[in-house]
Amino acid sequence: MARTKKSTTVDVVVPCFNEEDSLPLFFASYTQLAKSHPQYAFNIIVIDNGSSDSTLKIAKEFISTTKAGICLELSKNFGKEASLTAGLEASTSELVIPIDADLQDPIELIPTLIERWEQTGADVVLARRKTRDEDTIFRRTVSTLYISVFRKLSGVDLHPNVGEFRLMTRAVIEAFSTMPERQRFVRGMLAWLGFKVEIVDYIRPARAGGKSSFNLFRLFELGVQGITAFSIKPLRMATIFGLITALGSGIYAIFIFAEAINNRTPVPGYASLLITVLFLGGMQLLFLGIIGEYLGRVLLESKARPNYVIRKVYKGNGR
Repeated sequence: MARTKKSTTVDVVVPCFNEEDSLPLFFASYTQLAKSHPQYAFNIIVIDNGSSDSTLKIAKEFISTTKAGICLELSKNFGKEASLTAGLEASTSELVIPIDADLQDPIELIPTLIERWEQTGADVVLARRKTRDEDTIFRRTVSTLYISVFRKLSGVDLHPNVGEFRLMTRAVIEAFSTMPERQRFVRGMLAWLGFKVEIVDYIRPARAGGKSSFNLFRLFELGVQGITAFSIKPLRMATIFGLITALGSGIYAIFIFAEAINNRTPVPGYASLLITVLFLGGMQLLFLGIIGEYLGRVLLESKARPNYVIRKVYKGNGR
C-alpha cells in the first residue's frame, strides 16, 4: 500500500556525552536535512547523558529554536545504552532513527533509509558500514571475532559492521519498550526482536570533532554484557569442561592405581604436578569468574532500579 510522504513523522534520537565539539555541526546538518526534505515531519530528541562540558547548554539553545524537539537531561551518566533507551522510549513518531552526534553516522543518509522503508515496507532498515578503515586493525579483528562468537553463543542474528544507526517503525519501538532488563545491550536486543530487515550500505567518515569515549575497556565490558545477557552457553561450557576434566582425572587415577599394584609407580615429577595444578587452578578461577558475571547480573536485575533518571525535559517553542 502506498504511503503519503507528507504524513510520515520521524523522530531522530541523539544520545550525547561530552559532544561539545561536534554537536553544533550536527545541529547544522540536521537543520539542513529538515529544510531540504519538507515531505517528512522531523522531530529531534537529544539526550544529555551527564556531560561535564557544554553539551547540555548547546543542546538546550538549539532545542529552544525548534518547533519539534526535546532535550532530556539525565541526572547523571547512566551509560550509552541507558541514554539510548531513554530516547527510544520518549519517541512517539511513526519512524525512529537513533544516530550519534559525531557525524560518523552521516545524517544525509536518513532520507535514503526512509526511501528504502517506503519501497520495501521493512520494519527495520539497517545502515551498514562498507569499510571500517577509521578503526585500527586490532579493533576490526576483535569486532569481527566478537560478532562471530556472539552469534554462535546467542543464536541472535547480529549483523556485522552495523551499529545503532538504523530506521525502525513504531511496532519495533513498542516491542523494544516491553523488554524490562536493566543490563542492556541495545543492539542485541533490537536484533533479538526480529522483524523484517533491509540494509543500506554507506562509507563511514571520520569523527567531526571530539574524541570517542569508548575505550577498549568499555568495549570489553559491553561485549561481556552482551554475551551474558543473551546466552547461558558459557555456563554450559564450564560444566562440560568440568565433566571432561573429572573423567580424565578418573582414568588417570585408575592408571596410577594399576601401576602401584604392579610396583611400577614412577617417581612423581615436580614439573608435571605444578603444571597440572596451575592449569586446573586457572580454569577454576576462570569459570568462577564466568559464574560471578551471571550472579552479578542477577543481583542487578533483582534490584529493579530504573535504567535512567530524567532530571529535566527541555522542549522546543512548538510544544
